[in-house]
Amino acid sequence: MTRNAFILILTLAALRIGVSYSYRVKESANETLPFVPFEKGFVGSHTESKDPEPVNPRWMNTNRDGRLRNCPSMVGPIENDKYHCTSIFNGYCDRRSGTCFCNDGYAGEDCQECNTNYQMIGALCYPKIECPNGCSNSGVCDYLTGKCYCDEWRDGEDCSQFICAAKFDGNCVQCDKDKCLECSDGYSVSTTTTTLGICQPCTRFDPRCHLCNSEKCLGCTDLLLHSIRRSGRRQNDPILPMDELERQLGKEIPFGSQDVDAFDDAEAYRLVESDSDALDRSALSCDQGIRNDGSFVCRRAVVTNKVCGYEGRISFTSPIYSVMENQGRIRITLKRTGGGIGVVAVMYTVEDISTSRFVKDVSPTAMYTTSQRITFNTHEVEKSFILPIHNDMQKVA
Repeated sequence: MTRNAFILILTLAALRIGVSYSYRVKESANETLPFVPFEKGFVGSHTESKDPEPVNPRWMNTNRDGRLRNCPSMVGPIENDKYHCTSIFNGYCDRRSGTCFCNDGYAGEDCQECNTNYQMIGALCYPKIECPNGCSNSGVCDYLTGKCYCDEWRDGEDCSQFICAAKFDGNCVQCDKDKCLECSDGYSVSTTTTTLGICQPCTRFDPRCHLCNSEKCLGCTDLLLHSIRRSGRRQNDPILPMDELERQLGKEIPFGSQDVDAFDDAEAYRLVESDSDALDRSALSCDQGIRNDGSFVCRRAVVTNKVCGYEGRISFTSPIYSVMENQGRIRITLKRTGGGIGVVAVMYTVEDISTSRFVKDVSPTAMYTTSQRITFNTHEVEKSFILPIHNDMQKVA
């Protein structure tokens, strides 16, 4: 009974309008069709109801009766008295509200713009055909065909291949028809006769040199920042020198770690003064007590620093030392990173944790010196000093 009454009401409404029209149903084939019943026929009079609030009030048509409104860039009537925005291809004008409903691919207030995945050709929007890998940011994509037009020295379907690398050197990134002109980071073009046009690594000047030209190093970096110890060596990464492999870090770095704290031990290497001696030819290792006094005797030390260095950090060469009590003394060694630039100093203390305050196993200084300050002079990268050991287990006769 209720269903029949509902059908009767719909029939009466249709008779009052005079013409039967279909209604738009959400997510159906006619969803995008115009609201035809509101464009002509009986819609009431001004005295019966107030005008609805327009969605786009700026485009009201004040020349009409106040019921129908103009859309932005409205054209028409076209095809059965329909109105459109910009053109019949761009969008439909809903004159109840003065709002444009854009066709697929179009956007904007008046449907004159293209959606993100469309491109404007002439005055119409056509779907884009995306290029592979975005042309590797080294070319221009033709969205009409989906083909990359690569930059001058790039090749491949996605412009990822270096023509120069294939033609001259694997690290060459710019060239002309005869030679390589520019190399990737960490390399420079050789100008010598035997290696002309070849990309040579900046590590030939210093293992820590990462920027150079054919004549000299121009910039240094800490190899720890290359992540070689953390994630492995890449093909064009330098081989780590021995002093880097033995370098003690404040935090263990598991292989493949993504922990940003792994870089906390990075050091600020810089170029040494041009008039300074090469660091690897000037490095010294000094030992105290060789002459049975507080002086230090120095000898040549092995470091890989040449032109890259800084004041450095000082640490023990070993975390643990052991000695028999009857040995009389123990030698402690400190190591300094940075290649030996400038003068730095460190103070040390000895804390007894297993003896009484009356009997000490270790004295903080040797018998011939009272200083607990170790100074590293220029070029000194390693220093050892002596601590006396007291044999308190020895029986007194």
